[in-house]
Amino acid sequence: MTASTVRSTALFAIATLLSRITGLVRDSLFASYFGTSAQYDAYLVAIMIPFFLRKIFADGAMTMAFVPVFNEKLKSSRERAFMFASTVL
Repeated sequence: MTASTVRSTALFAIATLLSRITGLVRDSLFASYFGTSAQYDAYLVAIMIPFFLRKIFADGAMTMAFVPVFNEKLKSSRERAFMFASTVL
């Protein structure tokens, strides 16, 4: 592994950890404010709908479509593969 790969992986791991911690804080604040109520249940349902749709359409589709095409382009030209990635992302 190159140093930049290790650095990028560490940065991604730290960002994910911070995201999880802030999510825990958010959920704790909402739970302390709303408790167990119908309002909080309605909030959870409302916020899960866009997350669920993003997971179905964006995450799954991106993995299924992007990775194979990127790998094929990478076999022929590293530059073309990364141009493709920068265009898509």
